[in-house]
Amino acid sequence: MCATGCAVLDIDMPGGDGITAANTLHEQLPARQILILTGLNQPGICSAPSTLVGGFLKKDAPAATLADGVRQVAAGRRVLEADLVT
Repeated sequence: MCATGCAVLDIDMPGGDGITAANTLHEQLPARQILILTGLNQPGICSAPSTLVGGFLKKDAPAATLADGVRQVAAGRRVLEADLVT
């Protein structure tokens, strides 16, 4: 696991959204890796204008998939759920 860890954000947050929060987090902690979860089955969400996000997964993904996603993003790899890319 990366020493900086991984922040897990929801795409839909009170008073804002996960992309905006990711940008703010990156300004304050640039080494922090970010994984965004979404309950939306919205194809193309991964094309959100943020290269700062290490991955996008659906909230209802199996626990093992979510845990692996956190590990992958924390290690600096990208994780993109196929349904969210197309």
